[in-house]
Amino acid sequence: QVGNELLGSYTVMKWGAPCTVDVFAMQVNKIVDEAEWEERHRQRRWFSPQQAADSLKQPELARMLVDLSGRIGS
Repeated sequence: QVGNELLGSYTVMKWGAPCTVDVFAMQVNKIVDEAEWEERHRQRRWFSPQQAADSLKQPELARMLVDLSGRIGS
């Protein structure tokens, strides 16, 4: 379930042009089996919010994650 509140935006270069990414929170209720996952070419791992923020390349996204974590208390 994706939240209605925009957490923020950031810009990233992709395909040779700047792309704006809007960020929303998403609640995960079920993990799809690897064989059924459409994005199985990607690696899927679970992190604590701080570990996830520390691993991100986009500082703006890391701040949004830490802020959200503080608001929801996880």
